[in-house]
Amino acid sequence: MVLDCGCSLAIEHFSKSLAPKVAGQLELLANFLVESELVDMRTKWVKPIRKARDNNARVGSDAETVRQKKMPSAVAIEAMAHVFVNAQDPAELYIGSTLALLHCAPQRINETVRLQAGCEVDSKSQTGEPQYGLRWPGSKGFDNSIKWILPTMVDVAKQAIEKLTQVSAEARSIASWYESNSDKIYLCPDVEYLRSAVHLNADDISMILYGEKDESKQIMSWCTREGLRRTDGKYSFADFESRILSKLPDGFPNVSPGLKYSDALFAIRPYEMNAKRRTWRCLVGYLSSGQIAGRVGTSGGASETVFDKFSLVDDDGSPVRITSHQVRHYLNTLAQSNGASQIDIAMLVRSC
Repeated sequence: MVLDCGCSLAIEHFSKSLAPKVAGQLELLANFLVESELVDMRTKWVKPIRKARDNNARVGSDAETVRQKKMPSAVAIEAMAHVFVNAQDPAELYIGSTLALLHCAPQRINETVRLQAGCEVDSKSQTGEPQYGLRWPGSKGFDNSIKWILPTMVDVAKQAIEKLTQVSAEARSIASWYESNSDKIYLCPDVEYLRSAVHLNADDISMILYGEKDESKQIMSWCTREGLRRTDGKYSFADFESRILSKLPDGFPNVSPGLKYSDALFAIRPYEMNAKRRTWRCLVGYLSSGQIAGRVGTSGGASETVFDKFSLVDDDGSPVRITSHQVRHYLNTLAQSNGASQIDIAMLVRSC
C-alpha cells in the first residue's frame, strides 16, 4: 500500500515521462529491502506504471528511422567480432567475451557480469537433441534461469566462457585464498618467502605488488601516500599487510547475494583493465558493467576503447561505439524478421 501510494504521488506530481522513472527507483528500493530481509514482505513489488508509448510513432518511416538508430551498424558488428577473435590481453579478453555473449542470447549487461564459473549446462531437448545453455542470474524481479543457446551460436558461447574462465582464474584463486586466510596477505609463489620477513624494502614491496622491481622513489611515494612509515630504509611487513587487507572489496567474499568473488567469471585483479597502470598481484576486484560500458564507448569513461586499440572505425571514419541495449535490440529484430511470434520474443527478451 505504501509503495502504491508512492506511485500515485509520482503520477500526481511528475510528468508522464518522469513518473515511471520515479516508480522505477521505488522498485529498486523495495527490492533492496526484500532481498536484505529488512521487511516482512517476501515477494518483490513491481511498479504499476510504465513509460507511455506513442503508438502512432511505432509505424511509418519515422518509426523505422528510430529503430535503425537503435541498431548497431554492420561495421560495429564486425568490430565486435574482431575484438573477440583477436583478444590477447585481459582487458580485450573480458570485453571481447562479453560482446560475444551479448550476441548469444538477449540479456542485460548486469546479468552477464554476474555469471559464475561452471555456468555451462549440457542437456537434451524433449526430442532428444543435444542442447547447450548457461545458468543465468535473474534481474528485474525474475529468478535465475537457464538460457538455451541457439545451435548456430553454441561454439561462440563456449569460446567466450572458456576465455572468461581462463582470464579470471588468477583473480578467483586469490579470492579463494582470502576466504580461508582473511587475516593474511596473499603472496604469489615467487615471493612467498617474504612472509617470514619482519621488514620489507622498496624492491620487496614492488615484487609483491607487481612481480618486478621498481624504482625506489615510486614505491616510496606509494608507501607515503598509504601512510606507511619507513625506518632505516625499510617498512614494517605487518603494517604493509594491514594496509593491503584494508583494500579488500566491501562485502568480501561476496560480490552480491549468492555470488562470491571466487566463483565470479568477472573477478579481476586491481588495475587489470587499466592500460596505464600495472596489475596488482595480491588483491582481487570485480569488473562492473560501468567499466565495460566505458571500454565500448558508451559512457566515455575510458580514454581508449577496445575498438580504438584495434584501430577500428566506422564507415565515415568516426569511432566505433556500441551499447549492450543495441545488441539486445539487434537480436530482437532478428527474431522478428525470422517469424518469431510476439509471445516467443517476449519470453526470449523478457527483461527488455
